[in-house]
Amino acid sequence: MLRAIDEFIRKADRVPSIPAQVSSLLQTMSSPVSSVLEIEAMIAADTTLSARILRLANSAFYYRMAPVTRIRDALTRLGFKTTRSMVVTVWTQSLRAFKHNLREAAIVSMLLNHGTSCAVIAKAICEVVNRERAEDVFLAALLHDLGRIVLAFQLGDSYVADVLFVADRAERATCDVEEEMLGLNHAKLGGRLMEAWRLPRLFEEAARGHHDEVRPKDTAPELAAVMLADIWATELGHNLAPHALRPSPDGLIEMLALPHPEELKELCKDKIATMMDIFEI
Repeated sequence: MLRAIDEFIRKADRVPSIPAQVSSLLQTMSSPVSSVLEIEAMIAADTTLSARILRLANSAFYYRMAPVTRIRDALTRLGFKTTRSMVVTVWTQSLRAFKHNLREAAIVSMLLNHGTSCAVIAKAICEVVNRERAEDVFLAALLHDLGRIVLAFQLGDSYVADVLFVADRAERATCDVEEEMLGLNHAKLGGRLMEAWRLPRLFEEAARGHHDEVRPKDTAPELAAVMLADIWATELGHNLAPHALRPSPDGLIEMLALPHPEELKELCKDKIATMMDIFEI
C-alpha cells in the first residue's frame, strides 16, 4: 500500500503543505532563545492570525480574566504551546479556500470541523489524564484526518458518494471501503504526509492509527485520547459518515481511566462551540 500512497501523492495536484511563514513561526516558537516580542512581531504580520489569537485570549476559556488588546499580553496568557496550536488551527481553516465549488466547500468544511472538534475533545481528555501533553495531543487530533481532506480535494463528490456514503450505509469501516475503491486508505495516507513533513511521531501515529483496534498494552494514552475524541466528535454530530464502523469507546475509556466520561463529553460541547465561535464558523 505504501507504493500506492506515494504514487497517489506524486500524481495529486491538490495536496496541501504547511506554508513557509507558518513553518518559520513554529520553529521560532520552539526555540528556547525566542522572545515574546519577536513572536509578537511575526504574529502581528498576519491579521487573521492576530485576530484569532486575541479572540482566544478573550474567549470563554478565560472568562474570569480581564480583556487583553495586545498580542504580547495574549501570548503571556496563552503560553507558547497554546499559541502554537492556534497557529496550526488557523492554517487548517485556511484550507476552506481551496475548493472547486460549493458542494466541495461543504464537504471540506465538515471535515475541518471534525478535526477541530476532535482537537478540542482530545485536549480536554488529556487535561484529565496527562496535562503536560494536552497541546501536543490537540495538534495530533487536529491533523489526524488530513488524509480524508486530501482525498476530498482530489476526488471531490466521488469520495463522498463512492466511499463515505457506502461506508455509512453499510456500517463498515471507512478505511476498508477506501482500500477496496482506491487501493489505499486515508489513515495511512495521512500518516505518510505527517512523516514527509517531519512532524512529531505522535502526529504520524494519530493519523495512521486512529481507526486501529484498541490494544491496551500497545496503544499509548495520547493516541487513545485522539481515538476517543474521533468517536465522541462523531457522536456529537461533527463528522461525515457517522454510522461507519469505528472502535468501541468503552475500551478506550477504561484504558484511560476516565472518571465521569459522559460529563466530560457533555462539557466538550461548550468547548467546541467556543472554538467554533473564535473562528466564526
